[in-house]
Amino acid sequence: MIFSGFCLEKDVLAFIALFTKFVELLFGENSVATKKTESGRCIVYIGWSIDLDDGPVGIDGLPVGTIAMSRRNLLKMLHGFFSIPADFRLDRNQIERFASWMSRYSGVVFSHNLDRSLLFFSLR
Repeated sequence: MIFSGFCLEKDVLAFIALFTKFVELLFGENSVATKKTESGRCIVYIGWSIDLDDGPVGIDGLPVGTIAMSRRNLLKMLHGFFSIPADFRLDRNQIERFASWMSRYSGVVFSHNLDRSLLFFSLR
């Protein structure tokens, strides 16, 4: 299971400790992999790169932050799309994979909304 959240930077360690204690009460001791616990202003989380120290400067003079596709997922998606056979013959699993990618990344590339709809429609 993956859990996420956000809070003020000064409270992060206390919240992590509190949540860890709560999960361990429910699921038993050592049920939280503390080696995998991450916090910070720049993090890659489930395929997305979240960077609060980047982006355009807001009215308060601080960066507003960015959320972008992680490099690994971008390369994976590009490789997948460029590996389409020249005759465009795809089996059902390949079509579902491309439609899933388009669905996931339509927030970044808005034109994928139409493409995704057409691919899912073609599976009917």
